[in-house]
Amino acid sequence: MGSLKAYSHAPLLDGYHVNNYVETLEALPAIHGLNAIRLLTIEPGKQGEPLVGHLTRHFADDCPSYLALSYTWKKATFTQPITINGAPFLVTENVEKALDHLRYEDKPRTVWLDSICIDQRNVIEKNYQVRLMNKIYLRSEAVICWVGVPEEDEDELKPGEHTDIGAAFDLARAIEEAGSDAYPEVVARHPPVALFTLLKLTERSYFRRQWVIQEVCLSESVTLQVGEHQLSWSAIAAAADGIAKFGQDHRASLLFPGSNRIFDLFGIRAMNFCRERTDHGVFANDLIDLLRTCRGRELTDPRDMIYSLLGICGPKSQDVEIDYRKPVHALYREVTAATILRTRDLDFLRLSDHRSRDEGLPSWSPNWTHIWAGSWQIRSLRFKGYPPKERGGIVPGSDDVVFSEDLRRLTVKGAHRYTIAYVQDPSTIPEDPDSSITDADCYVQLARVLIQTEYLVTYHPRPGQSRQERRVEFVESLRAAFTGGQDVRFTPEQWTTWYDAIVTRTTDALPTEEREIWSLYNAKLLKWLHEAQYFLTDAGILGVAERVTGVRVGDPIVSFKGATEDSLFAIRKFSDRGDYVLLNGIFMAFTEEEERAHVQLVDDLNDGKVKTAKYVLV
Repeated sequence: MGSLKAYSHAPLLDGYHVNNYVETLEALPAIHGLNAIRLLTIEPGKQGEPLVGHLTRHFADDCPSYLALSYTWKKATFTQPITINGAPFLVTENVEKALDHLRYEDKPRTVWLDSICIDQRNVIEKNYQVRLMNKIYLRSEAVICWVGVPEEDEDELKPGEHTDIGAAFDLARAIEEAGSDAYPEVVARHPPVALFTLLKLTERSYFRRQWVIQEVCLSESVTLQVGEHQLSWSAIAAAADGIAKFGQDHRASLLFPGSNRIFDLFGIRAMNFCRERTDHGVFANDLIDLLRTCRGRELTDPRDMIYSLLGICGPKSQDVEIDYRKPVHALYREVTAATILRTRDLDFLRLSDHRSRDEGLPSWSPNWTHIWAGSWQIRSLRFKGYPPKERGGIVPGSDDVVFSEDLRRLTVKGAHRYTIAYVQDPSTIPEDPDSSITDADCYVQLARVLIQTEYLVTYHPRPGQSRQERRVEFVESLRAAFTGGQDVRFTPEQWTTWYDAIVTRTTDALPTEEREIWSLYNAKLLKWLHEAQYFLTDAGILGVAERVTGVRVGDPIVSFKGATEDSLFAIRKFSDRGDYVLLNGIFMAFTEEEERAHVQLVDDLNDGKVKTAKYVLV
């Protein structure tokens, strides 16, 4: 056993080795394997005894009852030997533990899991099997989400800390029964270790894995399992919703991007969002909506960011061909181009990532393996995912949008609006705060950055505008950009009072009740200011860009035909041929008069009433 090498042979079928997928398919009558799967039957045994099983092949539409396993590959090191069809077969430690806990002591149990039932080395087989994933999970009797064993978190615990999975699952069930709005009262009735364990559990890598989105969505019966403990999916989703609403501390509801814990809670809620929109076989999800929700999740193969979602997409999104021989960049470009041509909505370009070009993608194509760096952009984005109605825009079949044959250049029509004239000095941008920062430290850093940014803005007022009027405009624009239309617990007047207290360093003089409210937001504002960079245009208009895009003096700001009034884009000349790099969407603090003029110009642009220039984006 010790001399075995990982994946030394393909999975066994009926007692013989299968080295070529086509040979396997020819053994299946008529269908040539396009609708065939393998199932693993685990022989009965006690926990800890050697695992023994056998693989059989079946028509996907005519299978015996089986359990579908959802799990994470983790480090994907195949070191644990089990016996399949009389021969040794290597699996990961996580799979070995899952099968050990899932098998019965007194009878066989049939399961499907990708690392054993699919020959992962065979690209052709993998292409076919991934197309069947939705059917495999949809037709299983149940899906078990294997999250690991209870003691998995022990190495991360501090002295005196301990976990109790049973107590955590009891708490989750109680939250589900009472409703997530009753979260504070329910938590108060349970021992502290229950919530502590539940939060530790949400940090596990399972909830960040991309493939589990589809696996959780497709079956009516989904159960979370940790060792011997089981919990319904609806209960963990209700608990995550309650934690996100009320939090375990005063920052938990902020979805603080620097906190893995909050990101993981968002991951569970994102998974549940997709599940609620998938009616167990009736797929209304749009691929781009799903990618927006799930981008940045963990996976081994970047192509799976798209392939893993096709099983829960509507018909329009299922024409993407699953082919693991296709280069990642080619796949991402094809999906982007197809989406733009289908939706005829260039608001889609706001989904692109500033790092795309550095990694071989055009600046106009999103890299779905990245999350956005700037939360303001997420809030302001209102991409619809379908063709705009009752207005002009991109004319199908015209030269309004043209892709080069190799899908590396995108030519669009647009109008130059402004030029960036002043940019916030990067040295004034605060450090990235972590979740342990105190209120006092927040206020010190906020005072520094706000005073410096206010000076830049008020030193360059609009024509005829006083510096005090400019200051009022800045404070209001900061509130609008920071909140992004979200529900908040303060009024514009309270915001101004808070701002004044910060820059005059008199926050201690605020009433206790107000200080408690602002403690919910000061770290969030500091995080937002870390991600943002202020600029002024040649017309004196105040704007905000993602800091990581690195806008510069001289960068043009344009409106594209086919985009709505919500989207203005910063671009940068890339070559003497006239190519441009898309930096991304920006937030502009228009006055009411400027807003009306902007909306009218965008309408005229989309109706063909404005002279346009062609911009070649690379």
